[in-house]
Amino acid sequence: MNAERQLTGIGQVRDDGDEQVRDHRRGGCDATAEPHTRRSMSVAIQRVTAAQTFPLRQRVLRPRDTVDELSSPNADDVDTAHFAAVEDGDVIGAGSVRRETAPWATRPPERSWRIRGMATTEGRRSQGIGAAVLDAVLDHVACHGGGLVWCNARLGAVAFYERGGFVTRGQRWDDPTIGPHIAMERFVESATP
Repeated sequence: MNAERQLTGIGQVRDDGDEQVRDHRRGGCDATAEPHTRRSMSVAIQRVTAAQTFPLRQRVLRPRDTVDELSSPNADDVDTAHFAAVEDGDVIGAGSVRRETAPWATRPPERSWRIRGMATTEGRRSQGIGAAVLDAVLDHVACHGGGLVWCNARLGAVAFYERGGFVTRGQRWDDPTIGPHIAMERFVESATP
């Protein structure tokens, strides 16, 4: 499952009209290896199992939960993918994506993907690690037909997702256990014919 492939740079940016958007289609799609492992210095972005992301996600996103409580029944579905930024064997960044229709979709079954569990170790934020994990997530979506990508973003992460081309949707709300959120979305073109 850990396809090794070296790509250049973390968080490369392309000009997309009036705004700059990270280009998530730096690699190609082929059946033998997905374009998700990127090395920059000692950090590699790898496709991993859900369980490999749980300790970081628990520590950063859900400190009141146990690692076991982070597992979901569809964590290992065929259309679900988990990515980690790994440095010296330690997971320092993580994110997951799965097919899930956005709550506001007007014409299901719209091709929709939901991002969950984006997290970066404290002390390693603002270094391009989360951007590289997000790029891997968006690569996965592009290589699997593209579509609407959405998430429920913590308010503190809105600028991060905006740099990745996402826009807010609707009003913010407060989750009593994990704080204020707002829905965000962007469209990803298919990288496959």
